[in-house]
Amino acid sequence: MNSIKKIVTFSTFVLASFLSVLCKEGPRVAVGWIGNGAEGKSGVAIYNPVTGSLLLKKDFDHMTNGQGNAPMYLSFLAPYSNSLLVNLNKNNLWVYNQDDKIIKSQPATESDMSACLLVKNGDTYDIIAATLDGSIKAYDSETGAVLISFDFVNHQGEIAYQIGISCLAMYQQNGKQFLVAGSTAGFIDIYDYQTGECVRSINVYDNDGFYKPSWVNNVVIFQDGEAIKIIASTINTPQNMSGQLGCWDAATGQKEYVVWYSDTTDPDDYNSGDIYSLQLYKDVDSKLKLMTSARDPQGMIKIWDPVKGSVIQSLYDERFANTQTVCVRAFESEDETGKVIKFVAGYMSGEIAVWNTRTGLFEAYVNQNENVHEPLSKLVRFITLFDYQGTKYCTAGNDNGGVFTYRLNDLQCIKNWSLGERNTVSCLANPQELLTDPTKSQFCFNLPLGCYVPYFDSDNLVIIGTNQDIEH
Repeated sequence: MNSIKKIVTFSTFVLASFLSVLCKEGPRVAVGWIGNGAEGKSGVAIYNPVTGSLLLKKDFDHMTNGQGNAPMYLSFLAPYSNSLLVNLNKNNLWVYNQDDKIIKSQPATESDMSACLLVKNGDTYDIIAATLDGSIKAYDSETGAVLISFDFVNHQGEIAYQIGISCLAMYQQNGKQFLVAGSTAGFIDIYDYQTGECVRSINVYDNDGFYKPSWVNNVVIFQDGEAIKIIASTINTPQNMSGQLGCWDAATGQKEYVVWYSDTTDPDDYNSGDIYSLQLYKDVDSKLKLMTSARDPQGMIKIWDPVKGSVIQSLYDERFANTQTVCVRAFESEDETGKVIKFVAGYMSGEIAVWNTRTGLFEAYVNQNENVHEPLSKLVRFITLFDYQGTKYCTAGNDNGGVFTYRLNDLQCIKNWSLGERNTVSCLANPQELLTDPTKSQFCFNLPLGCYVPYFDSDNLVIIGTNQDIEH
């Protein structure tokens, strides 16, 4: 028996329930969009997702120096604030609030922004931004000043293409904070957050690891006994090859396992096995589990034992056999047998479904394109969750500029609005998710999907864990 310790320091695990405590403005959702029309404008706005009313809006030019400059990373800075972190994919890092306060990162970069992470340290917030050229910097959210320049390790000699950062995560151990960066060069680098020094580099290709030339696109972290474990997934999957999921010990760099995501791929799709997202959650029996969505030809959602790397459950229905699961969010609900973890999933086909992990069946369904004669787009890009007056909802955005609010129990649409039919929803954020879902991981940056911003609270959340024993 190996004990996985509970080290979450607040009273209940963050996913166990949605917090109904909201700021005085009520429920809010922030939306970023890319303007594809002739005006070339992009922007960010905050809406009330129940009424659809506009609370705050900021437009800016989509093109900067001939380069696309659109919001790709978006988060509220705090659960009870309207201040937003807006990270553009070119040149800038912005923070603004109802007073229209805007900060440009210094120094700016000419490379694509490729990962972002929000860190709460006491009463202050740090914004960590990384780029495809390997720059990693922590910025003060109030001034935009550079707090830490991390000593990026250039692994270009290991592989012949892009060397940049693809994802970020963070953990705390023995009173010290560590930044974890996955790279397109096939490494997981661990940095001391105080000094910026790289203290360990893990080559994910070594020792029968990940298959070249796939690279790390997501990392999530948990604690197993006294050890910190890093789970990573791959994209850029070669033709006829499955994506892979792997786990490494943060202190030793030792590989725990590397497993193939699927034994089925689409022979005509080069990136058929790409894994889109990871999410750690605690089930109603307090067991830690890992949910994955992928470019799976069967539209399957998989649930894993994160310690063993084995599949516990696969959620599949023929209805979704010809699409791909893009975004999935876990939430606690109830059915006739009691409490249960459910998933709300968005698909490339424009469909949305709620899955019951106890029955393995989907129990609510909607197709956003069902009544559209000639849909310009079908991809559901993002889903965020919130609770309002005791009812659970989700807000979904697609790449036809549509934003929809659904009740989670039956996926009844209570409000929808459009950002313009030629606009693409590039990012979505809800302040409640800073309290209920800090393990949101990114989607692969090399696809035009945008990313969720991981959130690390050094005061309250040490790392994901559970107090139950798991047999090995």
